[in-house]
Amino acid sequence: MSPTSKIFLWRCLDGFICIFILSPLVVIYWRGSFQLLDIYIYPSDLFVSAWISVVVGICGTVLVNVSQNLLHTKVDKIPTKCLQIFCKRLYTYFYGWIIVVHWRGIWRLWDAYTGTSYASGCISFAAGCAILLLLKCFRNVVAPPLVTVSDFDENYFIIKTLFRTKPSSGVLYLLDSIFSVAVPGSLVVTVWRGLWTALDGLLETAVAIRTFYISAAFGFGIIVIQFFLQWPAAYVSKSLEAKCFHSLKIIFEDCFFLVACFGVVNLWRAVWGFCDLLVLPEDYTLSNCLCHITGALATMLLLHGNTVLVRDVQIDGEYTQGRGCWFFSKSLTLFEKKSGLFLSGPIRPEIISAAPSMVVSKEGQLPEPREPSSPRENFFEQERLVEQSPQAHGI
Repeated sequence: MSPTSKIFLWRCLDGFICIFILSPLVVIYWRGSFQLLDIYIYPSDLFVSAWISVVVGICGTVLVNVSQNLLHTKVDKIPTKCLQIFCKRLYTYFYGWIIVVHWRGIWRLWDAYTGTSYASGCISFAAGCAILLLLKCFRNVVAPPLVTVSDFDENYFIIKTLFRTKPSSGVLYLLDSIFSVAVPGSLVVTVWRGLWTALDGLLETAVAIRTFYISAAFGFGIIVIQFFLQWPAAYVSKSLEAKCFHSLKIIFEDCFFLVACFGVVNLWRAVWGFCDLLVLPEDYTLSNCLCHITGALATMLLLHGNTVLVRDVQIDGEYTQGRGCWFFSKSLTLFEKKSGLFLSGPIRPEIISAAPSMVVSKEGQLPEPREPSSPRENFFEQERLVEQSPQAHGI
């Protein structure tokens, strides 16, 4: 079997695990955490409850942002591996709560001030999309299963902000963190809340469970299709970039991610709704506790506890060579080196920036370029070269 075919099969297996195993567990975690906060954070007054969540969520996320370098240097230097893993899991667990608190706060603020009607959802969705597009941050609307992070990522604590300010910049980095969390971060919630609320009104049925079957069909169907379209989409994006059509490239990638967002939100809505109807519906509190614990433990046992987090701010058009249309959803990251599919040695920066038709030798040398035999080979050759690059892991 050729390396190109092996990579394709490997990525298909990755996609299957991410879509049908990992993402439902992430949704289960979020469903339990989100609705437990509804129960315990000032449930008698939605306005007060929402504002408490917004303040705690934004302040907590900014605090984690400014602490990233300290955590990165201290925790990674812990000599005892078990203690290091424990500290990282503890970080993931508490940071997960902070992010859910932030999301719930923005979501419930919209509910409190505009209601939960179909019109409210459309306004929320349109407003969020418009501002994210203006900020060139629209690609952030995707979530698991199209984005996953391994717990063994070398940059476990590193978080990218909108203006890419260095943590050593002091006050400037603090302001960048506050803006990144309060504006793009909150706008992503606004988009999700708007689309979810609009779907609640649009797909309302006489039998409650039918609406979630419809969302499941849309969600899983669109995501599977998008998964296989990412390579052709990457080819189009790369072609537009080569012709210096930078604005068209961004528009194309944003449209691609808009469809992906529609699929992801439908998938989340379906799994969430099935849990509401089928997981201990007679005991709301216990149902959510069970979902929270199950989701947290299962994702950590699968070595993807970090996938429940929402961290980096991605910028539209920042990825080159078609990588802007790739979904960083790799459930088997830990085993890539043992698979024999990827290079085991270090890759120099000049190789990373090479054309996708280049082939790297086992010694890490860059040989003479050759023309790919087909566009399909071009896609996978490029992915193979960039697979180990820092950019491929969001660094």
